[in-house]
Amino acid sequence: MPFIVGGANFGGTVSSNNFLYSSGISAQIGLLHQITDQVQIGMGVGMENFDDDYFYPIFFRLDASIFKNQNAKLFMQSGFALAENRSENSLSAIDLDGGYFIEIGRLWSFDLGEKIGFFTSLSFKYQFAELEYALDNVSYESSIDYMSANIRAGFLLK
Repeated sequence: MPFIVGGANFGGTVSSNNFLYSSGISAQIGLLHQITDQVQIGMGVGMENFDDDYFYPIFFRLDASIFKNQNAKLFMQSGFALAENRSENSLSAIDLDGGYFIEIGRLWSFDLGEKIGFFTSLSFKYQFAELEYALDNVSYESSIDYMSANIRAGFLLK
């Protein structure tokens, strides 16, 4: 079953001693396969940003209902995201390297007909990343991870 999702990200960057808030948007597309009445697995790709930082995730997804015939499910996505920084600042060279991520959350789905469903979700995501930059001909490297709360809505074709 194909799905398409769009949403808002509320979070920011985490370094060794601080948190810097930033927000953005996200979009994902993918496919889910029904394993049992209560479990679906799948994979997908997407795009999300936090101000000037853009991530392009490739992920595996697991959806599971705790009870049968329940429209609320738990889900987990995990994968790898490529990254880039699009800022236009005074630093001569900024290179943002992506990394692995994990996202867990809850989604609520509603049938809109025989062939289409609507869902909304709330989740928490942790994205590993690394920032490399040069200042006065000296190169620096820093682990700069992202934590976010995500609110998304989308459609599922049946």
